[in-house]
Amino acid sequence: MLVNPRTGPIKGGIVLLPKRFVIDKAVLHSAQGIANTGFAVSVPELAASPRSIDDITVDELVNAVLAAKQAARDLRKTLGKTKKVGAVGAWLAGTVALLSSDEQFDAIVVVCPFVRLPVADEVVLRQPLTVVSSARAPVLAVFGELDGEVPIEDIRALEKALSSSPE
Repeated sequence: MLVNPRTGPIKGGIVLLPKRFVIDKAVLHSAQGIANTGFAVSVPELAASPRSIDDITVDELVNAVLAAKQAARDLRKTLGKTKKVGAVGAWLAGTVALLSSDEQFDAIVVVCPFVRLPVADEVVLRQPLTVVSSARAPVLAVFGELDGEVPIEDIRALEKALSSSPE
């Protein structure tokens, strides 16, 4: 799904990754809010039903990463090569953004992403910490101090990986 700004020139593109992998009212509201600031927003549906870290499969994650990268390619084709394209994702969708950070995006913003996946195997799906250490794009990661879903040691590991990445 593509949401364009109502007025003015398009500044660039954003791939908004739905946190539960499906497009719902909250995602649509966010997409419109971002579009109102002048960005074209692509929202790929990443799964047929809501997903969480507890019930996601390797295949679903791989397909979500492929969908995120394809959404970026499609935005670039639509907007032209001079416009930058970023990704935004929270929780599991933030993990998909991290897994996509090695190509396609000019910047990535993630909120409370999972940086260690119980289903990753380093052959079919690498761990987000492995991928982000070679991120092509700058990554802004935001965490809440009281958020108990992502262990503090994972946050510190992500900080270390980002501080030693090539960008």
